[in-house]
Amino acid sequence: MSVSNATPQAVPAADSTTTGTGSTTPGSPPSPSRPSRRLLLAAAAGTASAAALAAWLVTETSHPSTERLERRYSAPADQLGGRPVADTAGTTLVATAVPDPAAAGRYRPLVPGPGLPLVTRTELAPPPKAAAPATALAAFVHLTDLHIVDVQSPMRTEWIVVGQGLVGQRPQEALSVQSADALIRRINGLRGAPHTGLPLACAVTTGDNTDNQQHNELHWFLTLMSGGTVAPNSGDPHRFEGTQNSGLPIYYNPDSPLRDVLKRRGFPELPGLLDRAIRPIRAAGLRIPWYSTPGNHDNSVTGAIANSAALDRLSTGSLKRMTVDPSISARMLGDVSDNPSRAAATLAALLDPHGGSAADRRGLRTVTPDAARRPLSQRDYLAAHLDPRYTGAGPVGHGYAADDLAAGRTYYTFTVAPGVLGISLDSTNGAGGIDGTLGDAQFAWLERTLTAHAGRYYDSGGRAMRGRGDDPVVLVFSHHQSGGIDNDRPDPRGGADAGGHHSDVELRALLHRFPGVAAWVNGHVHRNTITPWRGPSPDRSFWEITTAAHIDHPTQARIIEVADHGEGTVSLWTTLIEPDVRGSRLAGTFRDLAYNDPNGAPTRRLGRPEDGNTRLLVRRA
Repeated sequence: MSVSNATPQAVPAADSTTTGTGSTTPGSPPSPSRPSRRLLLAAAAGTASAAALAAWLVTETSHPSTERLERRYSAPADQLGGRPVADTAGTTLVATAVPDPAAAGRYRPLVPGPGLPLVTRTELAPPPKAAAPATALAAFVHLTDLHIVDVQSPMRTEWIVVGQGLVGQRPQEALSVQSADALIRRINGLRGAPHTGLPLACAVTTGDNTDNQQHNELHWFLTLMSGGTVAPNSGDPHRFEGTQNSGLPIYYNPDSPLRDVLKRRGFPELPGLLDRAIRPIRAAGLRIPWYSTPGNHDNSVTGAIANSAALDRLSTGSLKRMTVDPSISARMLGDVSDNPSRAAATLAALLDPHGGSAADRRGLRTVTPDAARRPLSQRDYLAAHLDPRYTGAGPVGHGYAADDLAAGRTYYTFTVAPGVLGISLDSTNGAGGIDGTLGDAQFAWLERTLTAHAGRYYDSGGRAMRGRGDDPVVLVFSHHQSGGIDNDRPDPRGGADAGGHHSDVELRALLHRFPGVAAWVNGHVHRNTITPWRGPSPDRSFWEITTAAHIDHPTQARIIEVADHGEGTVSLWTTLIEPDVRGSRLAGTFRDLAYNDPNGAPTRRLGRPEDGNTRLLVRRA
């Protein structure tokens, strides 16, 4: 792994600030976000009254807590330079869902709550002094970690954490399609960006669009984003075949009165849930253009296990593992993180009907085979994005072009809006492992791209250089975040970027050389965080904006707005939004289950106030 000789000092966000004005010490060591073992476990996995049950079985209608929540959206609009702007309706500036304080017991449904505060952060630049209104440049939506998941797939490894202190599945994950559609409906219903008043130019999704790199998951994701009918079912067309109707008490069985591991924690019995979860829905599709960035779950089994010929064959087979000896799961859990190739071999052996002990074979369930569960190659992923069936609101390919398909290239540039350049990176590694990497070709391309657009920049030795570019505000997008780009396994995929490895340390050093870079936007760690990265001079600093996963609480996305103050200062506003679950009781149920998921960490994933609704100031000159 090569490291740039010019590595500017990086300063993470202060831990105690609530106004964004707390001081930081130049040169203090960074504390990058890194996936915890708890997150890895959750990613690998994945009693109501009679009256409540009867109400749940009624034809699907609005989620009652959200009906009340919507009526609270009446706060006055914010202003930019004294000019009235769009209503804040539909954003967390006005209201957000919170656990019911009156709920008895350990399971707490969500009810309307107050909005989240707007925090101005000045660690990288002071507020502008000019009295003239700023120029609004762009507004877009950032989505990440949707994890559209086939929960009935043989490749699901819910058993991997059983006996390791966690429940082996997300209780909400069978409803990932319905909840993602509710998020898209929220975006479609926004009347404009809440601070600049601009219409939303586009949406950008930064990976883990699928959960298990399967063809059917990618089809569901692309149809959700582009519009059309999605049937979130695989295998038997009439019956659910997964852990959630297994009859095993180690899993949540919502349809059954079985006193399983989560019902003992107060989770409700929801008869008919699974039958309704696999019914087709008519997806709204985004009404604005959208761009796609890949994540580790889009190219690896469970997001971490290197693919193999054996797993390709078993993924479309008739056996799904439900239980395993705890000693095997403990060893497998370590291999998922540290030895993905060995984990692939172990998983293949565990799905072999003739392998292992008699007890191991009893842990297998027969399911209906489905060819649509076959794993995706990088070429499959690109070709599907370019398929005209999934163009929706555009653009064709959603960032990828025909020459990318020919070259096996999964990174590109796009225009967010006039004066704002987007750069989408592929930080994944086909060798497996949850962490990412940037290959030599991609890293060199990124440097060339930044240089070509820069009006001025700094060379690797720190000398100021004059460029010939149009000097846009630059936003860099990737799946992985600081602390998560250090995977030096040889990537077997070949293509345009097979050689070399560059870390997040090198990436930050490169970005510090270009004053046009205002933000690095990413996901992966399933929580909201915003980190200031300070370079050797104020104009060489940028913000890292990490948004929480949609598959887990708080099930949010972000509006990001860009405005230029004309004196070398740029404002970035970030505003969290939640799914619009009106008209979808399943989406509302998803959100309640996600909040109560014992594998989760709701408060930590939501982040601090300064990680949510913010105004971020940064210098460009």
